[in-house]
Amino acid sequence: MKNTKAISALLALVVTATSVQLPVAMQASAATTKAVTPVQNPNADDGRFVIALDAGHGGTDNGASGGGLYEKNLNLTIAKYVKEYLEEYRDVEVYMTRSTDTYVGLTQRVTNAVAEGADVFISLHNNAATNTDANGAMVFYPNSSYNPALNVEGAGLAQS
Repeated sequence: MKNTKAISALLALVVTATSVQLPVAMQASAATTKAVTPVQNPNADDGRFVIALDAGHGGTDNGASGGGLYEKNLNLTIAKYVKEYLEEYRDVEVYMTRSTDTYVGLTQRVTNAVAEGADVFISLHNNAATNTDANGAMVFYPNSSYNPALNVEGAGLAQS
């Protein structure tokens, strides 16, 4: 696995960013999940470690909202800070699925990330709940029935 230190730093930064106390009034918006067909990375062995940062939601898709805040804006702000931080590492390149308040569909985000040679795809979100005890970060990775090798690698990244 390439540049585990950069990934560990990213995950620590994401956990810090997503642990921010958001207004209790924030409610998660309804989300539609679409199946995405995996695509082979054409640049898998080019020496770069490319991280695709996906600032979740955007454009007409606000995500969770409350207290005058929109998840799409928080996600984009955090993604820009994470990008700046990660680009300090040698051989790390960061691709943003969106850099402005625009809507990009999930399939297109993944397709663009693969075309940019992404080694890892990280989607940043700030979830909301009415339960005031809810806090912390969630990390999702492919399960073993999808692809056993990706399950092991994803679990390693999530737990590092």
